[in-house]
Amino acid sequence: MMGHPCRAGRWMPLLGILLCILGSRTGRPRYTALVSVALTRQAGENVKLQKALEQALAEAQLKAQLVEVPCIEHAAGPDLQELEALLSSKTEVEEVVLLTSPEAARVFGEAWRAARSPTCRVASVGKGTSVAAAAFGLEVIFEPSKANAETLAVELPSALGPKLWYAASAIAPGTLQEGLEQRGFQVTRLNTYTTQPLLRPTPEALALMEETSIATFGSPSAVRAWSKVTPHRPLCACIGRRLHPHLCSREARDFWLGRGHSDGGEVVGR
Repeated sequence: MMGHPCRAGRWMPLLGILLCILGSRTGRPRYTALVSVALTRQAGENVKLQKALEQALAEAQLKAQLVEVPCIEHAAGPDLQELEALLSSKTEVEEVVLLTSPEAARVFGEAWRAARSPTCRVASVGKGTSVAAAAFGLEVIFEPSKANAETLAVELPSALGPKLWYAASAIAPGTLQEGLEQRGFQVTRLNTYTTQPLLRPTPEALALMEETSIATFGSPSAVRAWSKVTPHRPLCACIGRRLHPHLCSREARDFWLGRGHSDGGEVVGR
């Protein structure tokens, strides 16, 4: 069970920011009306954040209306067909396959299953990805001590190489691949899926955006998508400092930025 909001894993900074915005740190609510908080990840992928927020708000004796307003969506990547062909041609995949997100695990798992499940070993970036891979019956043989590409690149055992497959998002940076290549691994990267802005939201979604008091963002793509489809600029809370330039860009200049820190976060202006 999650105790203090600061123990809510990767959502810790965002939870702290939302509680700060809502006024819990002063002991009095900043809003008198029920505020609407938009959850902008892909459809169906806001569940964990919603549950964590519900518990954090309850513990802080605050209320808010949490609504799912997806701003991004997944699509097939340019190398998906190549992956499918490679898997179909094998009864055993000798190379260890690197997976760095639950979506990467889902896409690879579907292709692997369609190819009649050749023998395959997986190195996963973290627990969430491992769970998604295991749901398809994939064998996960390694997780790093921290769930990020930098740590996976440093800690992956040399014995699992030298050749690797990396089933990646087309927009993922080269951090993992470059780090492993510097150690002598030979990495075949396959961009099997991509994440793109959802640029044609439904009228219902647009109405929810207009009513939003606070928006949560987990990626630059979500910020760009929101900025393009509605002029409404609510306060926002985000995960990761890499969103700062996007929130302060010309197209999104009227947003406010919530930056998370280990003490629960602070709210800063644009």
